[in-house]
Amino acid sequence: MKNKIYAFLPVILWTAVVAYSLFWNIRTVEENTVQIVNSIGRSFFSEIETTRLWNARHGGVYVPVTEKTQPNPYLKAPNRDIVSTEGLRMTKINPAFMTRQIAEIAKEESNIQYHITSLNPIRPANKADEWETKALTGFEAGKKEVLELLQTEQIYKYMAPLLVKQACLPCHAEQGYKLDEIRGGISVTIPAETYMNAAEKAKRSLTVIHIIALFAGIGVFYLFKSFRDRQIKVLNQKNSELEYEIKEREKVEQSLIEAKIAADAANRAKSDFLSNMSHELRTPLNAIIGFSQLLYRGDNFDTVQRENLAVIRRSGEHLLNLINNVLDMSKIEAGRLTLNEQNFDLYALLHDVEDMCRLRAEQKHLQLLFEHTPDVPQYLRTDELRLRQVLINLLNNAIKFTAEGGISVRVGARGFEEKDDSLTVNLIFEVEDTGPGISPDEVKTLFDAFVQTASGKNSQEGTGLGLTISRKFVRMMGGDMTVSSAPGKGSLFKFDIAAPMADGAEVRSAQTSRRVIALAPDQPRWRILIVDDRETNRRLLVQLLNPLGFELREAENGKQAVEMWKSWEPHLIWMDMRMQVMDGYEATKRIKAETKGQATAVIALTASTFEEEQVVVVSAGCNDFLRKPFKEIEIFDMMAKHLGVRYIYEDNAEKTEAQKPDEDVLTPAALRALPSDILKNLERSLEIVNTDLIAETLAAVRLHNAPLADALKQSVDNFDYDSILALIK
Repeated sequence: MKNKIYAFLPVILWTAVVAYSLFWNIRTVEENTVQIVNSIGRSFFSEIETTRLWNARHGGVYVPVTEKTQPNPYLKAPNRDIVSTEGLRMTKINPAFMTRQIAEIAKEESNIQYHITSLNPIRPANKADEWETKALTGFEAGKKEVLELLQTEQIYKYMAPLLVKQACLPCHAEQGYKLDEIRGGISVTIPAETYMNAAEKAKRSLTVIHIIALFAGIGVFYLFKSFRDRQIKVLNQKNSELEYEIKEREKVEQSLIEAKIAADAANRAKSDFLSNMSHELRTPLNAIIGFSQLLYRGDNFDTVQRENLAVIRRSGEHLLNLINNVLDMSKIEAGRLTLNEQNFDLYALLHDVEDMCRLRAEQKHLQLLFEHTPDVPQYLRTDELRLRQVLINLLNNAIKFTAEGGISVRVGARGFEEKDDSLTVNLIFEVEDTGPGISPDEVKTLFDAFVQTASGKNSQEGTGLGLTISRKFVRMMGGDMTVSSAPGKGSLFKFDIAAPMADGAEVRSAQTSRRVIALAPDQPRWRILIVDDRETNRRLLVQLLNPLGFELREAENGKQAVEMWKSWEPHLIWMDMRMQVMDGYEATKRIKAETKGQATAVIALTASTFEEEQVVVVSAGCNDFLRKPFKEIEIFDMMAKHLGVRYIYEDNAEKTEAQKPDEDVLTPAALRALPSDILKNLERSLEIVNTDLIAETLAAVRLHNAPLADALKQSVDNFDYDSILALIK
């Protein structure tokens, strides 16, 4: 029953649209008719008012006495009646008398009727009728004009007020009127038949046009539905002819076909849906990966249990990788994926990728060779994350499908050119393996979404999206990807990119990730508020931070967070953005709306992978943004960035070597480059030896120059305040 209703839903919607359009157009015709009649009434009134004003300014007008124009018995004025030098009898016509005579002519010529009236008329015939009395009362209340259609009489009645002008006072001052007061009005009676007939004709035409449009639209719908049904019927017939050797493979391949059809028909609505699903999937993954990391660090597990924990963690990370691939594909199709360009060290990136893949290669007894030509620049500006993802994907495929021999990665420069005041290099990357190779038929569809080679299907791994996404990333970076292969002879994947060269001084060196084991001494008792509607997510952060000595509190929703912030005043809030009762966006806005809220660091925690989410989070007032699942070092680095928290790391040897401040970084020139208020706060905090203020100031320095902040911190930890003050002065 529901399917039948859904099948006819377009017809119902189209009928509703046509009906609404007809209603709106008919209403517009009626409104236009009223506006036309109103303009006519206003025009007649304006002409009469102007004529009356001219008459009043001349103190009345003398005209010959005729049968139709007899002396006005209500006009009490000297010299009302005179005789011209030729002996012609003349009588003075005041504005009211003139209006009545013009009204008689208008009625004869155009069937338009005027009536000058007042709530306090001098002439009894000018007494207001019931409709005019109501209109005059409205003018006293502030109305400017009145127009009404009297259906029974088939007439429009228009009326506007007459104001007392300077020229009117000689006659009307006796009645107690003052300048600019309302002394009455003029009603204009307009026959409605002509205008109503025109409106009815327009309505009939509109009705016919909309009926034609309605049936035409329904006809098009049924033609499209018939065509679609035939296509579906043909497709179903073809699908029914397919046979599979294994039942499980039939289910998998059928789901892939359906996924491909869905991917081809995807639009922005699908991306919004996937954004929500991302939150629902990545949130539990955050707990799975996070708690497996915490458990792995414990000392109460034997070797087998540790191996099981490692399996859980790897499985979670594998599932996360699959989810990210699907989301990346969706964002690419919807046009919502953009490059995050930044300066980076290409040599370091290649070294990291080699380290990541070497263990897998050695486990399979494969050689792994990395090399680049001397003309390849070390520092570039492009999307480092996407380039890393492309290389890792190609290497993972090569290692997975290569049984013996090895894999070679080669990087070369194909040329340089000037672009936008910078030197751009065209780089070419090659990943070659000694694997089984790819057949010519499979090469043709290798980069299609959800398509896998025969070897890929046999491995029962992946989604068939890796190469598709990699090629799209390469094209976004100004290049393309190709493959050359033959069965039994291995494969060669080549891609090129165009990237501006960068200044090495602007590239921050990558730091080795070290495990945090404690807080450094002489720090404030940091108050941290954890806000999340899921107890498992809160527990993960509590178990991560509590052993280090942070003072922690929890809130289940944004409303509790705001109340707890007011009473407890935490230094930093970990704020989940999607919650019941009150979400993180609203809670952050309320906190940041108050003056003391500016001193609280609010870090957004979200499972969304869409770049637009970061813009929305920042606009809500959050100081920074961290996606789930997160690494524990990211949590610690974020608190160091915004609070200046200092840690003791597991690798004490590195810490000892780093005790000496970098003299090349800690220079007077570097200090002078800081904002003046930060430099003054640094000098003052060192002079009064205020450790809290020193830590707060170093956190501010880190936002402008992280290496300088590290060098200053090393000197502060050694209590070498005098050297810093000497450099400042």
